[in-house]
Amino acid sequence: MLFKTTAFQTLEKTDSAKILIISDSHGSKENLEQAIKKFGSDCAALLFCGDGMEDLVSLMEEDFHQDQQHKFMPACVFFARGNGDDYSIQLATDKISRLSVEDFKIVEAAGKKIFLTHGHLFGAGYGVSELIQEAKIQRCQIAIFGHTHVPYCKVQDNVLLINPGSCTRPRQGSLKSCCVLTIKKDSPQCDCQFFTID
Repeated sequence: MLFKTTAFQTLEKTDSAKILIISDSHGSKENLEQAIKKFGSDCAALLFCGDGMEDLVSLMEEDFHQDQQHKFMPACVFFARGNGDDYSIQLATDKISRLSVEDFKIVEAAGKKIFLTHGHLFGAGYGVSELIQEAKIQRCQIAIFGHTHVPYCKVQDNVLLINPGSCTRPRQGSLKSCCVLTIKKDSPQCDCQFFTID
């Protein structure tokens, strides 16, 4: 996760939040950039499900050096390591930092806990039962994952499961995609909308 601590606190305590979810850019910075520039400024957070950390970090660096009027990244950025990503990555902003890229992250937004992972370590290529189990262990109501490159949104065993698909390499007849999740503190219902990336 990155950016301002106050933004994280606001995200946790806000009554509602829009969250941009993207995964699997696989070296196509252009597709990732298109999605973030189109939807990021309207969202409180970006959740990146991995396999493209170098793409994401490159855009984060670019955004950091933009003037305030041209920034496109949401205030909060969270990410998880994909099977094609390294365990750490360098970020150059006002200083050079080495970021740890974790296998999963717990994100709190609008009173909900979100389990963010790539999915390969939880059998996502074969089904969602391990993801559901881990989300419940972590006391999360929402599990977000990538890896399959296929859009998915379904409530199973009281866990909302979301896969944004791939912004670069769609599979099983799907299109290049991302999604925006809207959550509200006082409602168990969440709104998940998928968008095609040209």
